[in-house]
Amino acid sequence: MQDNKLPYPIFAEISAGAVIYKDEGSSILIGVIHRKKMNDYCLPKGHQETGESLQQTLIREVLEETGWTVAIKDFIKQMMYKVVNNDKKIEYWRNVYWFLAEAEEETTTFADLEEVDELKWLSIESARKLLSYDNEKEILDLAIAITKSKN
Repeated sequence: MQDNKLPYPIFAEISAGAVIYKDEGSSILIGVIHRKKMNDYCLPKGHQETGESLQQTLIREVLEETGWTVAIKDFIKQMMYKVVNNDKKIEYWRNVYWFLAEAEEETTTFADLEEVDELKWLSIESARKLLSYDNEKEILDLAIAITKSKN
């Protein structure tokens, strides 16, 4: 039975995402994607499929959205936020587990990607400015703090 006070049925979703980086020696570059449908700039992330570990989800989603293989370096944070889909008349709480991952090898081009039309490798400052969502800027800041604490 639907509670009349809530506009849509509520679902939960588990996702994994990453701050992906390339160490260029004198600088670190952060991978930021542009999603066509949403017209936003964000960090790669996506839904966990049945039977996948969070690490497997992260590796698959980063490959699907960027064309790069990655090596997971650390866990950053778990974060939850609400998404409302008015077209489908549903609401869901996305539970995202964020990781720090180093880019290893480019395997495909954007002509092969469905959701994403651009991957930008940017300085930390430029990536932070370009990201569309404050919660992802927070994740980037936490990732940078993790890397600094290990040096």
